[in-house]
Amino acid sequence: MLDENYDLLLLSVDSRKIAYEKFKAKTEAIRSCRDARKLAKSIGGVVQRDRFVPSWDLSMEVREYLSEIPTGRSTQVFGADPSVMRVQVICGRNVE
Repeated sequence: MLDENYDLLLLSVDSRKIAYEKFKAKTEAIRSCRDARKLAKSIGGVVQRDRFVPSWDLSMEVREYLSEIPTGRSTQVFGADPSVMRVQVICGRNVE
């Protein structure tokens, strides 16, 4: 497997602000990090950008999952805390 560096955006929203199904549908429509920032603004979400994430810092499971997601798209909704829903958006990747 090639080493990749990811440019990631984490979009988080309080689950009281939007229903799960609506959040899921809106995040599935994301096609760029700009879309993710616009969505966050419209629903009162928070974005956190991490511009350099080396793949070797991630677990093998996460590396494999991210490798299957096209650039500009989001992951499935996730979160250990039921009061916050999150998705990760791949803004860019650099293969070394």
